[in-house]
Amino acid sequence: MFHGLVLTTNFDETLETVYGVCDCLFETVSHPGHPVLEQFIRNPKHHGLFKMHGTVIGNLIEYENIVFTSAQYDRHYGKDSPLIHDLKACFGKRIMFF
Repeated sequence: MFHGLVLTTNFDETLETVYGVCDCLFETVSHPGHPVLEQFIRNPKHHGLFKMHGTVIGNLIEYENIVFTSAQYDRHYGKDSPLIHDLKACFGKRIMFF
């Protein structure tokens, strides 16, 4: 698979499982509300997963940071939100595969 930054909109732990089976565990698993995209931009060799809509499984659940309702979407993806700023910087400096 890919080493470095992996972005997903999924809530589940499928990517963590697949990468774990391939013996390529993520150094960091994060989601909205945590300014980690900056870290990936500065250090492209950092291997991490960013769950753009949050997670609903495991010990990373932070209900206030899940992107599920329209109000949560607006808060995290609004025009001047920190997440949008970080995503623009990330997309501007990295090759992205969809």
